[in-house]
Amino acid sequence: MTLGLHHLAQAAGIRHTVLMPLASGGRMLGYLQAANKRDGTSFDHHDLRFLAIIAGQAAPLLKMLTSYNNPAAEPSAPRHCAGSPV
Repeated sequence: MTLGLHHLAQAAGIRHTVLMPLASGGRMLGYLQAANKRDGTSFDHHDLRFLAIIAGQAAPLLKMLTSYNNPAAEPSAPRHCAGSPV
Protein backbone atom coordinates (compact mmCIF):
# COMPACT_ATOMS: atom_id res chain seq x y z
CA MET A 1 0.00 0.00 0.00
CA THR A 2 1.29 3.45 -0.86
CA LEU A 3 0.49 6.31 1.51
CA GLY A 4 2.38 9.03 -0.32
CA LEU A 5 4.96 9.32 2.44
CA HIS A 6 7.97 8.22 0.39
CA HIS A 7 9.65 11.63 0.64
CA LEU A 8 9.35 11.60 4.46
CA ALA A 9 10.65 8.04 4.71
CA GLN A 10 13.55 8.88 2.45
CA ALA A 11 14.40 11.99 4.47
CA ALA A 12 14.35 9.92 7.68
CA GLY A 13 16.51 7.21 6.12
CA ILE A 14 13.80 4.55 6.35
CA ARG A 15 14.36 1.71 3.90
CA HIS A 16 12.16 -1.01 5.42
CA THR A 17 9.35 -0.47 7.90
CA VAL A 18 6.44 -2.33 9.41
CA LEU A 19 3.44 -1.08 11.39
CA MET A 20 1.79 -3.35 13.94
CA PRO A 21 -1.62 -2.32 15.31
CA LEU A 22 -1.93 -1.66 19.04
CA ALA A 23 -5.47 -2.63 20.02
CA SER A 24 -6.98 -3.65 23.34
CA GLY A 25 -10.55 -4.46 24.27
CA GLY A 26 -11.71 -3.76 20.73
CA ARG A 27 -10.23 -0.26 20.88
CA MET A 28 -7.56 0.92 18.47
CA LEU A 29 -4.79 2.72 20.37
CA GLY A 30 -2.23 3.33 17.65
CA TYR A 31 0.64 1.50 15.98
CA LEU A 32 4.01 0.08 16.87
CA GLN A 33 6.48 0.91 14.12
CA ALA A 34 9.79 -0.81 13.48
CA ALA A 35 12.19 0.28 10.77
CA ASN A 36 15.54 -0.63 9.25
CA LYS A 37 16.75 -3.92 10.67
CA ARG A 38 20.38 -3.75 11.72
CA ASP A 39 21.41 -6.32 9.11
CA GLY A 40 19.67 -4.32 6.35
CA THR A 41 17.28 -7.09 5.33
CA SER A 42 13.51 -6.81 4.98
CA PHE A 43 11.19 -7.92 7.76
CA ASP A 44 10.20 -11.59 7.53
CA HIS A 45 7.41 -13.63 9.15
CA HIS A 46 9.56 -14.27 12.25
CA ASP A 47 10.00 -10.53 12.74
CA LEU A 48 6.28 -9.92 12.26
CA ARG A 49 5.41 -12.60 14.82
CA PHE A 50 7.84 -11.10 17.33
CA LEU A 51 6.43 -7.60 16.78
CA ALA A 52 2.87 -8.93 17.11
CA ILE A 53 3.79 -10.42 20.50
CA ILE A 54 5.29 -7.12 21.64
CA ALA A 55 2.25 -5.17 20.40
CA GLY A 56 -0.09 -7.65 22.08
CA GLN A 57 1.64 -7.15 25.42
CA ALA A 58 2.07 -3.38 25.09
CA ALA A 59 -1.50 -2.54 24.04
CA PRO A 60 -3.26 -3.44 27.33
CA LEU A 61 -0.61 -1.49 29.25
CA LEU A 62 -1.13 1.55 27.04
CA LYS A 63 -4.89 1.27 27.48
CA MET A 64 -4.51 1.08 31.26
CA LEU A 65 -2.15 4.07 31.35
CA THR A 66 -4.43 6.07 29.08
CA SER A 67 -7.42 5.29 31.32
CA TYR A 68 -5.46 6.07 34.47
CA ASN A 69 -4.10 9.38 33.15
CA ASN A 70 -7.41 10.42 31.58
CA PRO A 71 -10.33 9.29 33.77
CA ALA A 72 -12.83 10.76 31.29
CA ALA A 73 -11.59 8.34 28.60
CA GLU A 74 -13.41 5.36 30.13
CA PRO A 75 -15.90 6.45 32.79
CA SER A 76 -17.10 2.95 33.63
CA ALA A 77 -13.63 1.48 34.22
CA PRO A 78 -12.55 1.06 37.85
CA ARG A 79 -9.41 3.00 38.69
CA HIS A 80 -6.84 2.05 41.30
CA CYS A 81 -3.11 1.57 41.47
CA ALA A 82 -1.52 -1.75 42.25
CA GLY A 83 -0.86 -1.87 45.95
CA SER A 84 -3.48 0.76 46.83
CA PRO A 85 -6.73 -0.09 48.62
CA VAL A 86 -9.65 -0.80 46.33
